[in-house]
Amino acid sequence: MNQQHTFQPILINFNVPNHLKYKLDRVSKLKGISRTSILNRLIEDFVRDETGRIENDARIYEMMSKLENTIERNVLKSKPKPNKKPKPKYTNWEQSFIDDSN
Repeated sequence: MNQQHTFQPILINFNVPNHLKYKLDRVSKLKGISRTSILNRLIEDFVRDETGRIENDARIYEMMSKLENTIERNVLKSKPKPNKKPKPKYTNWEQSFIDDSN
């Protein structure tokens, strides 16, 4: 899947604490990379990570839903077994007095 992205930059303004901007500027100069490039890379990494997590969560949710539906259907399909009373050992009271310990 080859997607072409047209580069049309848009200005985004946001506030950053002074100490963080200062450190970003120092790293930017040291590495020879623009702040914009660093921020774009960080934003892209964040978006990729979060998109992967969201997709993974969706797969987990779907799997759990299927499992729950399967369990519910199995429970609904199964009919409760009637309570079977144990078959009496003796058919009449005389037999109950016979010693069958042998």
